[in-house]
Order: sequence, then C-alpha cells, then structure tokens
Amino acid sequence: MEGAAALWRQEPGLTPRELVARLAELAVARDGAAPAAARAEAHEALGSLARSLADRGRIPDKDPLSVRAFLAGLEAGMDGGWLDARADKPKNAMHLLRILHSGLSILEGRGPIIRIEAGPLRDRLMAVRTGAVPLAEVVSEAKDVARRLDAAQATSRLPAEPPDEVARSLLRAGRRRAYATALSTPQVTRWPTRDPQPPVPLPRAEVLAFLDRRPERALLVVASGSHSYGFPSADSDVDTKGIHVAPAAAVLGLAGARETESFLGFEGPVEIDYTSHELGKACRQLLDGNGNALEWALGKVVLREHARAAELRALVRRNLHKGSVRHYLGFSRSLWKEYERGKAETGRGRVKPLLYVFRTALTGVHLLRAGEVEPDLPRLLAEYPRFGAVAELVARKRAGTEKVELADDAPWLPLVAQVHAALDEAHAASSLPDGPAAADALSAWVTDVRLSEG
Repeated sequence: MEGAAALWRQEPGLTPRELVARLAELAVARDGAAPAAARAEAHEALGSLARSLADRGRIPDKDPLSVRAFLAGLEAGMDGGWLDARADKPKNAMHLLRILHSGLSILEGRGPIIRIEAGPLRDRLMAVRTGAVPLAEVVSEAKDVARRLDAAQATSRLPAEPPDEVARSLLRAGRRRAYATALSTPQVTRWPTRDPQPPVPLPRAEVLAFLDRRPERALLVVASGSHSYGFPSADSDVDTKGIHVAPAAAVLGLAGARETESFLGFEGPVEIDYTSHELGKACRQLLDGNGNALEWALGKVVLREHARAAELRALVRRNLHKGSVRHYLGFSRSLWKEYERGKAETGRGRVKPLLYVFRTALTGVHLLRAGEVEPDLPRLLAEYPRFGAVAELVARKRAGTEKVELADDAPWLPLVAQVHAALDEAHAASSLPDGPAAADALSAWVTDVRLSEG
C-alpha cells in the first residue's frame, strides 16, 4: 500500500491502470513474481490504499482518481503520517453516542436500543456520522449523557448482578438441546449443511421512494450488497448502486460534471447506502474490467432503468474480458486478509467477511468460465457444488445478523485456498479475450446518449 502511494507521488501523471502495470513490473523485476500474480497484488494494493484513505476520511470515496488527487496535494517530503487514522472519525463518534444512549435506555427500563427509529436521536446521530457536528461538541454531549447514565445507575431498579439461576437454567436447556441434536445427527455428517431460509425481502417501497427524490438522471439503478449476493439478514442495510447521465452542458463545461453522487442515511426505518457513477466514469471502469462496475451494469435486482439501459448491458457483455481477474482475485484475497485480521483481534471470525471471500471469488470464476456476471452466492454454489459447504454460512448469515460470528471456522478454511486456485484455473482456461473487444462501440454509444439526451 505504501509502495503504491510512493510510486504515484513520484509519477503523478500515471493513470490507475498505468500505476498497476508499473507496480507489477517492479514486483516481477525485484521479486521474480509471476506477471499475473504481480498484477493482482498491485491491483489489491491500490484498492487497499483507496479503502484506507476513505476509511480515514482523507478522500470522499474509494475511487483511485480521488487517491491520486489527494497524493498530488501532499507537500513534498511529507512522511506517511497521512495514513494515520483521524482522531475525530465521525462514525466512531456516532457509535460512542449511540452506545451511551442505549445504556441509558437499559437502566431506565426501556431495554437496549437496537434499531433507532425516526426522530431527534436518529437525526442527531446521522449528523454526527456525516461529520456535520464538531468533535468537541460530540465529546461534550457524550460527557453529559455519561453523567445521566451514572445517575440512572444509582436509581435503577435493575439488579446489581444478573440472576445466576436464570443464566444456569438457560445454559442447561441449551446443552440439552444440543445433545439431543447431536444424538439424532449421523456421525458421517460432522459439519452438516442446511438449506438456507428464504432471504430477507428487499424493502422495495422505501428504496423506490428514496430514488424518486434523487436529482440524477438515472440510466440504471440496482440493489447490490447482501440483497444481491443472496444472504441479507434482518439488520442489513440496502446497498443501492447506479449509473446516471450528467447534462451535456456540465460534461462539456470547464468545471466538468461530478463523477460520483452518494448518500448514506435512512428512508423511514430502512438504512440506504447509495452510490451512482456518471456514465463516462462507469464506462471507463467497465472497459477496465472493474467487477463493481460490471455488477452494477449487469445487476439482477433492478430498481430503475432507462429505455437505453438494455443497450448498455449488451455492450458491456461484448466487452467482457480476462482482465477482470485482477479485481476478483485481488478483492477476494484482500477480504481474506480482513477476515484474518478481525479473527486475530477478537478470537473469532465473522460470517459476513468470510462469505464475501467466497462470493467474490466464485463470481470471478463464473465470469471467466461462462462469460456471465452472477453475484448471487446460493446460485453459484449450485453451479459449483465442490464449495457446497459454504451454504451453511449463508444459512447462518440469513438467520443471524451482520455481526454473527463463528465459534469454529475449520470446515471452511481449506476451501479458501481452493476457491482462489479455482479462480486462477478459470483465468488460464477462459475463452474471454485479453481486453475489451468493442471499446469503440461503447464509446460511440456514450457519445450518442449524450447528444440525444442533452
């Protein structure tokens, strides 16, 4: 990650694609790495840098061009301190207030705050999360709530300690049930899988109401994330991704059109994470083989589409190529490292990031083998039954929460190396071209859309 940043600061004129190529060349020359593996690692390093800077609030989004703009603005000779996390990370400040208010609610007899309904508290927390509230003001407010929490503890009618007998009774009941299940389970299926329960329905009405108020001229909007991947849980937000067409006057003017529009907030009780790329940016990413852009353009859960969206999909399919392995292999490996880091910190791995490891890799495998973008993990598992044991993780995620953990991940760990090997094999055997085959046709179509739509 630091190497990618250093090289881009030395050669700020490089495009993201050229930076990845230069990093790969250096790795081949320095370490003797295989070219394909070096390119995947370079692509992963650039993605990690973008995510790291975005998480630290240094750039507004995870676009590599935002990384380049940020690096270009650094003073010469500045060390890597800019990679340090901001002390006033708004999301952490929001959670500080949320946890304090939840504790106060428990002590006052109302129970924990799991889902924050519409009202002043939610509005305040969202303002903190977006960075609209200064850190000093948040700290002062947190101290005030903490004082109320101390006062509530002194007068609370709750017992000082949990009732031991209730806890023991619950534990005994759980052990009896687990023992009975173990006796009735054939020993040959030590790690049984189960058919996942139906996924949590997409709250379509709330999402469409939100989209109705968006000012962008949407060409295509799809649901992404867990609702697209086939394993949403009750507390999943709705990832909504789109491609829009900016007015021709904005594109041609000196200021240029904004390339990305985003929103993170609530529509009624539904949390929505919305991102839309302008048509030009989206098509450049599509030609580069960016998996996110492919899944937005060819997404299966369509929420909005213009009459010309079908033309875009047809052109995207004509431009599918092997280069997408860089995204899917690099991203899956990065997610695996994230899973391992989380497990090292807490002692337990979480189901969601492990599912993302398999989902990302198998989508890449299927793209390279079948020439089709399929983000739905249960469908992919049916297509590639050697990874069928992952269905148990899907079941746990659907029945649990975003934070559900694994007491023992041993049954699935060997499959991680196998799925990455399968992606390498699919890349070697793929009949897809090495690069986009109809880039000129896509460019001509973009021009026609701009001229006809104004």
